[in-house]
Amino acid sequence: MTRRGNNISPYGFELICNALVECQGIKTILAEWNTVGLNTAIGLQALLKLVRNTPTVEQVDLKNNRIDHRTAEPILELIRSNFSWLKVLDLRWNELGEIGGRAVLTALQSNTHLRVLEVSNNRIGDTTMLAIEEYLALGARRVGPEGALLARQQVMQQTIPFPISQNDFPDMATQSRVAEIRMKIESEQREAAAYREKM
Repeated sequence: MTRRGNNISPYGFELICNALVECQGIKTILAEWNTVGLNTAIGLQALLKLVRNTPTVEQVDLKNNRIDHRTAEPILELIRSNFSWLKVLDLRWNELGEIGGRAVLTALQSNTHLRVLEVSNNRIGDTTMLAIEEYLALGARRVGPEGALLARQQVMQQTIPFPISQNDFPDMATQSRVAEIRMKIESEQREAAAYREKM
């Protein structure tokens, strides 16, 4: 399901998710650049129900959706539920703040299947961000560098078409983000190669 940049409200998102509950085979929910977390969690509650009842959903993208710590509870429950099929969750450019960041970290303690969790640009403190990254790194080590690399490459390829150059984007912020993604993937490729050599 792709509903990018349509200014979808929490109530509109609730209707969409409820309509999709009976659908089978959904692998990705790409709903970035909307307002599904603005002032109420009703749309995110419907999302939780959809993911719970659709064991094919591997990726949920909720970038820039005005989600703050007051409306994030369904997202925290999504993480705590530890669905074996959900591998990638993108929450970048929301409004979680330090309170929401700590809640995410606590929820992660109950999750062993999530491989990629993006929470940058949420005004989360450096200490909490580092703790989240370290916990995810522990999970990556459990599946090996190749498993973590595969999950990250899958989400990057689905959200940014490859091959791509940062020069394809006019604004410096996007160019910087593309360069950062490439550096992460190249680093993980080196780590995966080193892992294979030890096998």
